[in-house]
Amino acid sequence: MKGTFKMKAILLAVCAALIAYLVLFRQPVDTVVEQAPGVASRPVSNTQSAVPAPAADSQAPASLEQRITAFSQTANTLSATERRQTAERLINELKTSVSNGEDLKTAYAQVERLTPNIESDPKSLERLNYSIWMDMKDRSTPPALPSPAQRQQLETYQQAANQAIDEVLKTVDGDEARRAAIEEKLKALRLEIFGSSAPQPLSH
Repeated sequence: MKGTFKMKAILLAVCAALIAYLVLFRQPVDTVVEQAPGVASRPVSNTQSAVPAPAADSQAPASLEQRITAFSQTANTLSATERRQTAERLINELKTSVSNGEDLKTAYAQVERLTPNIESDPKSLERLNYSIWMDMKDRSTPPALPSPAQRQQLETYQQAANQAIDEVLKTVDGDEARRAAIEEKLKALRLEIFGSSAPQPLSH
């Protein structure tokens, strides 16, 4: 009887040891295996979210010349008031650019593209162009008073310019054709009187 009891005790001890083994060692392994997929998936998700989206390239602002070109191409779609206001704003920017060192003749060439949106009358346009030219010239170089000889040249040019404009208005049809003819005549007059086709003031 004692032998049977002893054997049962040994078997119970072995069973207890086996159960303890399963509890202490096997269960953690199962747990690790079950959690492994979740643990492995988290770094992938974190890596994907950590990659920043590519930033969009910022477009450089258009230059003054580009804006003048764009305005010239779309001016006909604007009202007369909008054309005038836009042209005046761009001309003021050109004046500022001359004050900051921009080439005077280059800037004035842009002005001539804009002023027809302000004045349509040839005489008024001519006066406006020369007023702007002198303003820009004063901004680029210190102003100098004209000499008596220069004053005489200016008076001669003013009379000849008025006559040339009147002649074109009587003999040429169409605004564009008139503008081109007047510009050619005035360039020839400036070259004859001043020795240069660069704009000169109509009055001082």
